[in-house]
Amino acid sequence: MSGGLRVCLFIVGIALKVTAVLTLIFEMNLVPIHGRSLTYYAEAIGMKLPLICFVLGFFCVAASFYLPAKNRRTSK
Repeated sequence: MSGGLRVCLFIVGIALKVTAVLTLIFEMNLVPIHGRSLTYYAEAIGMKLPLICFVLGFFCVAASFYLPAKNRRTSK
C-alpha cells in the first residue's frame, strides 16, 4: 500500500475525532451549567453521531499505522 493512503487514513481519522469532540462541546454548551443533570450528560454523550465519528476515526488512525508502508522487492 502506498504511503499516501496511510496519510489520508490518518487525516480522515483525526478529522472524524475532531468532529466528534466538537459536536459534544457544542451540545454541552446549549444548556446552562446549572440546568444540567446527570441524565443530560448521559444523553449528550450517548448521541449516535459523536460515537460513530469517534469510532470511525479511531479505526482510521489505527489502520494508518498498521498498513504496510510500501512493498519493496529486492531484485537479484
